[in-house]
Amino acid sequence: MQTVINNLFGKLNPIDKTIKINHIGFRVIGVLPLKGATGFRDQDDMILVPLNTAMNRVLGKKYFNNIYIECATPESIPDVMQDLATLMRKRHHLPAWKDNDFDIRNMADLQAALQGTTQTFTLLLGIVAAISLLVGGIGIMTIMLVSVSERTREIGLRKAVGAARRAILTQFLLESVVLSTLGGLLGIGLGMTISFVMSHFAGWGAEVTLQSVLLAFFFSASTGIIFGFWPARKASLLSPIEALRYE
Repeated sequence: MQTVINNLFGKLNPIDKTIKINHIGFRVIGVLPLKGATGFRDQDDMILVPLNTAMNRVLGKKYFNNIYIECATPESIPDVMQDLATLMRKRHHLPAWKDNDFDIRNMADLQAALQGTTQTFTLLLGIVAAISLLVGGIGIMTIMLVSVSERTREIGLRKAVGAARRAILTQFLLESVVLSTLGGLLGIGLGMTISFVMSHFAGWGAEVTLQSVLLAFFFSASTGIIFGFWPARKASLLSPIEALRYE
């Protein structure tokens, strides 16, 4: 009901206010708690009115369009569905050779289908994220290779004065990690900003958890280590004599 309140009253208190449904005035006597969306349906975009009033004055019907039934246990659902089908066929006076003129749906099946769809989207988003990491890692590796090429004489000079291979390797590896980590921090900051903006202006229930931030930071640092190792190793293996002669 929160969506209805935001659309009709904004930040005003809706209690005891009057709204019109099908040219009939209704007084607001209560507000339902926030429920969120279920599938493609917004559970907060609905209004509850008395049953007889809705059937006689608003909808003009003398029958129910649908009925929701809750079972005590998941195991009892098939038996309950069978009993419902038998009862409905009896109430509708349907002979054995005639098909049902009603529909019985198991919400557990819909939930399973929705979970399958969610898992598929999660997999696709994971693939997109992996491709993004790969592209970003290749970009970092290219930048570091260019840096090694431009600083060849510097590397040769450091080696000539006694710098060990491990020191050269560590230096360029740290530069790669710092580069990827800074990019990761910028991405985390941008993502948090977008989440807060969408939550404030669009009313979405966006939440940034510490776990997601740490996970993003870990992947950004790991990308720098993995894709920066080859350029760092290439720099550490340079011959000081050839490096000093490099133009």
